[in-house]
Amino acid sequence: MFTVQQRIPQVSRKDVKDCVRKCRQYSSIDPAPIKWEHGVLDVPDTWYCIACDVTHYKGSPYLTMIDCGPSRFAVWRKMLHEDTKSILIQLDSVFREHGPPHELLMDNGAVFRSNELSNMCKKWCVQKMYRCAYRPSGNGIVERNHRTVKRASARAQICPLQAVFWYNATPMIGTQEDSTPASLKNKYVWRLPIHNTESHERPQKDSATYRIREQVYVRPVGAKCTTIWKIGNVTNILSKTNIEIDGVPRHVRDVRIVP
Repeated sequence: MFTVQQRIPQVSRKDVKDCVRKCRQYSSIDPAPIKWEHGVLDVPDTWYCIACDVTHYKGSPYLTMIDCGPSRFAVWRKMLHEDTKSILIQLDSVFREHGPPHELLMDNGAVFRSNELSNMCKKWCVQKMYRCAYRPSGNGIVERNHRTVKRASARAQICPLQAVFWYNATPMIGTQEDSTPASLKNKYVWRLPIHNTESHERPQKDSATYRIREQVYVRPVGAKCTTIWKIGNVTNILSKTNIEIDGVPRHVRDVRIVP
């Protein structure tokens, strides 16, 4: 402001702010942080939304699933290979044994984006949901379960599958004995795969900040204070915190509007 007034004495602070805000060079490099409305992953109903991921323990891949509802019931399946076929076999087995959920929350890996998985979810009438890219906290419930099970396995010198058994059979501290994940999960009513998933979609709040087809700056992976953010287009608004940019879900903290 001081420097500008030396050249243009009559300039106002508002004029300078508007000029800086509309400058693309300025806006695309280390833009100022923003505030957003924090969401929750919990759902009120048991086996309504299942968080799914792949983790590794001592070199072996495991397909992991956990109820985002009150039970927090967990299912781990050991796989020989981390490929689409192996994951589909285990997912189909879990749906047949425990019933299909309404929603399946996953990360953005190629396996979970495959046409084969889409077809299987369509067969079971399960709605796919994806967390924001490069934000593991978007699937934080299953991430915390990974830590719990792996820690128990290492401390007790048992395999993860056995640790999951004891996890499901143990009530949380300060709760009644009949409040174990297994007990709570077994009280729910099985859902049949004959209902249209669209009728069970959660009501989403429209974003007042972003609009579809709008150009935005997107934070690159590992961006530093001198990194130029790339330009992308808003293709869908999933929630107030989850914006789809060129088909990839991104958190609003990694997105800024192009002036």
